[in-house]
Amino acid sequence: LTDRFLQGVFSVDAGGRVVAAALASGTARELDDTIGLDLTGQPHVAQARAQRRSVWSETFLSTLTGELTAGLALPAGDGLLVLELSLSALSRSVTELAQDGGTQVVIVDRAGRVIAHPDARQARQQVSLQPLAPVQAALAGTEASARIVRDGVDELVHALPVAPIGWAVVVAQPVSSVMAPLRRVGGAVAGLLAL
Repeated sequence: LTDRFLQGVFSVDAGGRVVAAALASGTARELDDTIGLDLTGQPHVAQARAQRRSVWSETFLSTLTGELTAGLALPAGDGLLVLELSLSALSRSVTELAQDGGTQVVIVDRAGRVIAHPDARQARQQVSLQPLAPVQAALAGTEASARIVRDGVDELVHALPVAPIGWAVVVAQPVSSVMAPLRRVGGAVAGLLAL
């Protein structure tokens, strides 16, 4: 696979067994080892089979790829197509979004657990942001903002729902960096008035 967000794509027959697969390069598992595996024990696969609709999983440690992942099971003919998303690639993408140094972009799953973070260790630990009011609102489907003090830092936090999956994107920025341009303008105006 060449898509950096996919760890694996699996074709699953009507009985729930993998009949064909494609894995990202560098995956710990051998491709041949995935053929014949029974995926009926995975809740998103079982639900997609029973209801014949697309179903996102909770995050889990994949037995197919050996990585922390989120899966999507899609009906395809009599079987399913199961995709596993690379949460480490998702963390790298949020790091790229926050190159200005002050802004932090985080993605949380349906339970409010961090699944993508500029510090990949945070995503692996799946720290919960569910107690934050904006995160609760976003997980309920509503965009929300708040001023919060976390770890001694005064921040503006905004959370947006990711509707089809039930996840949320949380953007936080220190109040000091948000206010810095306004303070510079205020200082310049005060200087001009003093002259």
